[in-house]
Amino acid sequence: MALCEPLPGGARRTRPAARSGRCRIEIAYEPLGTVIDPEMAVGEDAPLLHEEAGTNVLAMRAFARGDVGAEMAAAPVRVGARFRFHRKTPVAIENRACLAEYDRGRRSLTLTVSTQIPGIIRDVLVDLLRVPGHSVRVVAPDVGGGFGGKASIYQEEIVVSVLARHLGRAVRWTGDRLEDLASTSHGFDEIVDAELALDKDGRILALAAEVIGDIGAYSIYPWTAALEPVQVVSFMPGPYRVPTYQGHARAVATCKAPTGPYRGVGRPISTFVMERLIDMAARHLTIDPVELRLRNLIRPEEFPYKVASGIVWDRSGFVESLTSACAAIGYAKLRDEQAKARDEGRLAGIGIATYAELTGIGSRISAAPGMPINTGMEAATIRLDSTAKPPPTRQPNHPLRGRLGEILV
Repeated sequence: MALCEPLPGGARRTRPAARSGRCRIEIAYEPLGTVIDPEMAVGEDAPLLHEEAGTNVLAMRAFARGDVGAEMAAAPVRVGARFRFHRKTPVAIENRACLAEYDRGRRSLTLTVSTQIPGIIRDVLVDLLRVPGHSVRVVAPDVGGGFGGKASIYQEEIVVSVLARHLGRAVRWTGDRLEDLASTSHGFDEIVDAELALDKDGRILALAAEVIGDIGAYSIYPWTAALEPVQVVSFMPGPYRVPTYQGHARAVATCKAPTGPYRGVGRPISTFVMERLIDMAARHLTIDPVELRLRNLIRPEEFPYKVASGIVWDRSGFVESLTSACAAIGYAKLRDEQAKARDEGRLAGIGIATYAELTGIGSRISAAPGMPINTGMEAATIRLDSTAKPPPTRQPNHPLRGRLGEILV
């Protein structure tokens, strides 16, 4: 129920007036069940955030190769732990903003927005508005940082576009910092239980990982709720030979902002977990951490190498990268200096990590979790005059629009 009375003096267009009007609205809410803890959300008696789904587990994926239980039971060395990664906000210096302009004569819409995915937003608007593709243009000027937080489509971008078309005039929305923190997608929020089995010589026998990803209240477009948790178990074996693997991930809904793409998507977590397990095993076996990694990294002659999750590593330099990095920093000398420092009562640490990065975002791998589109398409138009130089192009000045750079040919 909402009760609202008009502002004195008629309609106003300023932010203070809008806030004043908002204060005059009274809303009566019927409280629903809340779910904050992702582990409690998967319980049978947990309140359902989306009754039509019938569960708070919005996505689930499992990878398996070999008999993990048998390998774990027979392994002479086993190390494991629980890892907790708390959510974070990919905050840019400027808040999210968008401006929609509709040309009634040409029946065309131009949306200027601080986004990382102008092409995807254009395609969504074309579909939602049911208009020809050439009638919608999305402009992303210099917008500062994004970090993944601007790599999804947001409701405000759709609303201003619909309103501009309906009113036949420009409509702008600028979020404030509080709105930005509350509604912009968050970064990963996961619980990982993982265990690694090795033989007495330090060679990996098996890996098992159970992942619960707190993905917030909704699945975010176009990446879906599966993006982060599935990437974690997909990349968990990393650049190592893992003959037996079992990885299971669940994307669980809670009463929080949705999680979306953020700086690496799955790799920070899978890398941290795997590298920590390797270090734990190295300490248990009293083997140098570099040596233990070299015994298990995929060797040059083994490429292309298909990991247990199905990802195929093309020609890569895992061994070469580690050995060249150690040579560049004088690793052996650093270890001697570390031992001397500890003898003198000083603590000195040396950190080592290896991982494999995903490239080729337009490949079928990126769409494998079930995204509704393939995100890799791009298009460009180049105009040349008789001197083989492009004509300078400028856009009208307003707060959301920057100068377009020239193409040099």
